[in-house]
Amino acid sequence: MSRTLASTPAADGFRMPAEFEPHRRCWMLWPERPDNWRDAARPAQLAFAQVAAAIARFEPVILGASTAHYATARALLPQGVRVVEMAHDDCWMRDVGPTCVVNARGRVRGVDWRFNAWGGLDGGLYFPWDQDDLVARKVLEVERLGRYRAPLIKQMGQGELYFQLAAAVANAGGVFQLSRELDFGAMPQVIADLERHWSEIGQRAGAA
Repeated sequence: MSRTLASTPAADGFRMPAEFEPHRRCWMLWPERPDNWRDAARPAQLAFAQVAAAIARFEPVILGASTAHYATARALLPQGVRVVEMAHDDCWMRDVGPTCVVNARGRVRGVDWRFNAWGGLDGGLYFPWDQDDLVARKVLEVERLGRYRAPLIKQMGQGELYFQLAAAVANAGGVFQLSRELDFGAMPQVIADLERHWSEIGQRAGAA
């Protein structure tokens, strides 16, 4: 079972590793939405199956599929890819999945960011998104990793860019997913939250 932690990664000595650092496996989600994917998502499913098979040549892959699509995903994916039953609203694991953090001893925990479909009720891509908002917690349960529930909404899977450029408000249009819900006046508080949760990267943002 994943334990929800009341502290923050920075306070506990955890950091977000670089993308080129070693990791245990890759997590994916199965494309299913007929409103986002043409032809009942069949071409997307075939493409995702090819991507999963290619990644599985080099590292373990786990893919989440809904109950209705589990059998299809299992049939299209190679046996080396593990398929788990996991409800979700769309297939972008980098956006809805956890951010793993590590400490000096190599221990791993996960940050469960809030998710609102890239804009929420005023500009979001789809509604509802409640199942997507649960994906990170489910992944951490499967992995049995400690969980931080962040107070921030992460968009587009580009947290590392946000942290480095959060102070450059003039450039935010090229970094953030714009919607009328985005409050640029709250930027100082965003930077403070980043520094509290992500000491190393947040400090770089504050110095930008």
